[in-house]
Formats: sequence, structure tokens, C-alpha cells
Amino acid sequence: MSSIEIEGMILEDLPLKDAVDMTRDLLERPGLDLVICTTEASFFKTDISEEKKNWLELASLNVFDVSGNEKGTFFGIFTQHNRNMKAEDYLEFLLGYLQGTRRKVTLITEDMEHAERIRRNILREYEDIDMENCVLSEFRTGDSMYNALNGSEPEAVISVLPWRLQAGILRDARNILIASLWVALPEESFKDKRLV
Repeated sequence: MSSIEIEGMILEDLPLKDAVDMTRDLLERPGLDLVICTTEASFFKTDISEEKKNWLELASLNVFDVSGNEKGTFFGIFTQHNRNMKAEDYLEFLLGYLQGTRRKVTLITEDMEHAERIRRNILREYEDIDMENCVLSEFRTGDSMYNALNGSEPEAVISVLPWRLQAGILRDARNILIASLWVALPEESFKDKRLV
């Protein structure tokens, strides 16, 4: 097993199969685990602040692109760079697994237009996935949003929000939310028919 250093962080470099096994385990154990899929090279174009490092270190699993390669060469706590794994490889596995095991999923976005576009993209490939929307603009308080999230009883939350906003939500509610997995995607995900 190899590792890679990014901005002073030493991260394991694992193959996709290990990520798959780890994700299954995260869904079975108690508590809320974070998976960060940072698929845009821009995340690394500037120096990584302590705040950004803390966000990455919260994750049980990271996928991210440090190569600037449009096709996506992903390094992190589960990827094997010499296999040229793309972020969509992991997302396709994850969505297919959630659908196949009939896990309840909640999609969280900032506005309804974004939610509907993402939902259409996901349902085009995974028409039987059990997914509800949670739109931040519909809630006046954080508590009402957390209650709505828990009310839908998700086992996994797929969040397509700015990373700072996601970090704030998890800081405030990690011990409140009943989901097993929070999957953080970059806000530009699902802009076309591709997964990322």
C-alpha cells in the first residue's frame, strides 16, 4: 500500500475495491461517517488552508483530483492513481449499491432547480433508487432542516453544497443526524448527463 503527500497531509493510496469494501462497512456501523468526493482540480489550485485540511481530515474516505487531468486521476484515502480511476467509477458503484440494497437516500442542495436537475441525472441511470430531496432554501432554521432530514430516515445523504457549508452543517449536526453516510460532492456535480 502506498501513500501520497498533499500540502503536508499523508494520505493512503488504495484501490477501488478497498473503497467499495470500506463504503459497505461505513453503511453498516453506527454513527455518521463522511465521504468527500472532491472531483474538481480547483480545490487544490490554491494553498490548502487549515480549515480545508480540517474538512478533509474529517472524512473516513476521500476521493480527489490533484492531477488537473480532465479525465480525472484521483488520489486520496482509497484510490490507486496508476489505474486512472475516475470519480464517476466510485459514484457509479455507490449509487448502484444504494439502489441495489434499497437504501434510503436524501439529496441535499441549496435550491429546488439544482435538486431537480441532479435528481433527473441520477434517475436516468438509477430509476429505482429510493431518493428524496432536501432543499436548504425551504428551511428557516438549521433545526427544521435536521428534523426534515431525520424525518425521511435516510441511510445515506448525498450533499451537493459548497464545502464550507457542508462542514458547518456537519459540525453542528453530526451527532443529531441518523444517517450512516454523508457523501459530500462538489457543487458543480451532475451538470450534464455524466455523473460528475
